[in-house]
Amino acid sequence: MPKSLYILFLSFALTFLPGSLIFGQNLLRNCKLENIEGCPNNSGQIQKCEHWMSPGDGTPDYVHACNNGNYSVPNNIWGSEAAHSGNGYINFILYYPTASNPDYREYVTGILDCEMQAGQQYEISFYVSLADGCHYAIDGLGAYFSQTIPQQGGSNLDQEIDIGSATIIEMPGGQ
Repeated sequence: MPKSLYILFLSFALTFLPGSLIFGQNLLRNCKLENIEGCPNNSGQIQKCEHWMSPGDGTPDYVHACNNGNYSVPNNIWGSEAAHSGNGYINFILYYPTASNPDYREYVTGILDCEMQAGQQYEISFYVSLADGCHYAIDGLGAYFSQTIPQQGGSNLDQEIDIGSATIIEMPGGQ
């Protein structure tokens, strides 16, 4: 049974690195976010991206070039951003305080093709872009690996891998 991968970022790669090889096999299903189960046409439709879901109450969005409206790539309701590769990406809120929920966050979960092995070396990488209309940015990312689907708001969401400080390469408007 493949393990679930709980992640706090956008475009993904989880790679097994055998001792003598520099490049390994990507272990994450649909890592380029290209396999779709219907064209997204509204918010909160992460399930239209094969092997991806939200583990809780959040409503992460899947945008894809198959849509020619508000949920398209590169132009959509959050601004303009080309996909790193291919035609789709996931948009989600990493932090947005509200009166009813001062620590609102959205999470996404992906599925691995095989179980990870103890003692083996793995590399995780991803691409992130701050949406044009963002009110907040974060200064770090993390990942959580589990054999069960984690639940948003549960105590099991403490990150196992702290990516640490992230450098924002591009700010909206070239700032």
